[in-house]
Amino acid sequence: MPRTKMSTKSFIFHLGIVLHHVFVFYYFAAKLGKGKVPADLEWTHGLEKYWGRFLTIWNFEIQTFHFSLCVVQDVLELQSNSYLQQAKHYVRKVNNYTFRAFVFPLSLIVTLAFWTIYSIDRELIMPKALDAFLPLWLNHALHTNITVAAFTEMLITFHWYPSSRRNTVYGIAAITVAYAVCFYCTYYYDGTWLYPIYGVLDWTQRISLSAVTFIACILMSFFGEYLNSQIWGLEIQKMKAKDLSKQKKHS
Repeated sequence: MPRTKMSTKSFIFHLGIVLHHVFVFYYFAAKLGKGKVPADLEWTHGLEKYWGRFLTIWNFEIQTFHFSLCVVQDVLELQSNSYLQQAKHYVRKVNNYTFRAFVFPLSLIVTLAFWTIYSIDRELIMPKALDAFLPLWLNHALHTNITVAAFTEMLITFHWYPSSRRNTVYGIAAITVAYAVCFYCTYYYDGTWLYPIYGVLDWTQRISLSAVTFIACILMSFFGEYLNSQIWGLEIQKMKAKDLSKQKKHS
């Protein structure tokens, strides 16, 4: 497929995702501003105060940042200026890293964890009383569309996964530890669990669940690497051959 056509297709997709996310943020913030969170649930008083501390929102913000950079990269793909080409190189490196370390694994974890708990007992993750505040389409926008966007990005954009996974694991460890600190500090200072399921678990189970989330993120990143190799195998072979050729020239 011609480069310009592919860049145009990618640009439309990336811009569409950014606009989708911006609209969801706007709608969510407008709902909070109108004070429509039900007050009859003990734990929901913190929703308005701590809405930015939910993993769903963290992931949504990371996706918005990533796809915004993708729009920038798509525009730079069509530029021939040497300075802009150098800028494109750095933007692509950031995009590759954020996708493999954050966007793909976190999106899958949020979707799988939310809908699994929801199917078992929705009161542990999204009490029915919140339906008036979070309509079904908004629920899917936050917990389903994110994974659709991640898989579509995997299909239409080649991402380079280096042979060493160390930096990717460091990134996953950093984001999961940062979130764990945020999550447990919220309980420590406010006495309210952001997710009702933590209220029915003991401390061993809570720590175990956090550890499982970290391990699952790493496994999802490896799964993304496998999918990438299956979809973009030919492209990977070309890049490896190109790198090998450069090494031979310098030797």
